[in-house]
Amino acid sequence: MRGVVVKRGRVYRFNFIMLPQKNRLKTDRDFKKVFNEGRTSEGSLIKIRFLKNFKKYSRFGFIISNAFESKAASRNSIKRRIRAVVYFLLKNIKPGFDIIIWPKAALKKSTYQLILDNFKNILINNDILSI
Repeated sequence: MRGVVVKRGRVYRFNFIMLPQKNRLKTDRDFKKVFNEGRTSEGSLIKIRFLKNFKKYSRFGFIISNAFESKAASRNSIKRRIRAVVYFLLKNIKPGFDIIIWPKAALKKSTYQLILDNFKNILINNDILSI
């Protein structure tokens, strides 16, 4: 995987951005629980659904369907960009949330910085991000 992180106005590129195992939503049961019981919030580029999980860490799941983008390479690229944003903000995200993220159509042509700002605003508005 290839990632991009912007710190203090400089762009850093690095390989292998992966969320730790404990920070991933994996099972169908976890996804269904968040969808059935969670709250929804959205920005101009990203939509999230989140639920308190009462654990000492937050977990993330990503949904990018064939309807959103038919080519697998494009879907994977979009997923990597979103994952890089989550990885960058992970230390500032409050523990104890399950969060499912899925993109809107405008995200396809957005820059990394726009995605980061949009996701950050959503988390701040829902008191998930500690500043």
